[in-house]
Amino acid sequence: MTYSDEVYPNQPLQEVVFELRFPGEVRIECERHLFWEKIRDDYSEISVPRPVPDQAMALMPYRFRKSDRSMSVLVCMRSLAVSAKIYPGYKEFSKEVLRIYEIFGSTFNLKKLNRIGWRYINIIPFIRENGSIPLTRFLNLGFKVPKSVPEKFKNLDFVFESEHEGCSVITRLQSIEKLSGHDNAQEALLLDFDYGKVPTIEQELNFSDVPKYLNEAHQKTRQLFEDFITEEYRQYLRGDVI
Repeated sequence: MTYSDEVYPNQPLQEVVFELRFPGEVRIECERHLFWEKIRDDYSEISVPRPVPDQAMALMPYRFRKSDRSMSVLVCMRSLAVSAKIYPGYKEFSKEVLRIYEIFGSTFNLKKLNRIGWRYINIIPFIRENGSIPLTRFLNLGFKVPKSVPEKFKNLDFVFESEHEGCSVITRLQSIEKLSGHDNAQEALLLDFDYGKVPTIEQELNFSDVPKYLNEAHQKTRQLFEDFITEEYRQYLRGDVI
């Protein structure tokens, strides 16, 4: 079993989102009810977008949500997304994503895509040690600071975008306030990977190839996560004490 197959008992994932963007289709705006009728037994709750200044309503997604709020499907005239707040592991998540994708494709007959997106949002609770974030207990970071700057961080907040083969990834690392349900930790680290793949002159993005794009996005972001975390923290995720 590889890292990409492993489901951690103490996983820090707060949300995983897979998104498809495509040229705007007016039919989707007019006939989204046809799609919802096919998934409403599982996604029975509807959230209608609220007006936002300078934002066209047709570009704001309707959210179809499961009654336990574990997963949602978001639809507008130029995008389809599947979100999991309770991540069941990639095997089950991808199975549901592809089911939704096939239903959507059979309803609206799309051909080309403008973007593939994958969000991998992690919340890592921590307790300060001598007033500082015990960063090296959790994460491997490759950047260096001047010797005059002690590596005893009170707070963190930075973003960087990196180019990978055929895609880009925006990584966010930030210290945030405690979220409920995280034991005694008063604060947490937000580790957020935002993967994007767009068409190029050499390579289009085809709706029919979504299963391949889904697997590529997962493999890339999961490997980034595994490269970021320390072995000590990995053992905790597997159920050992940290």
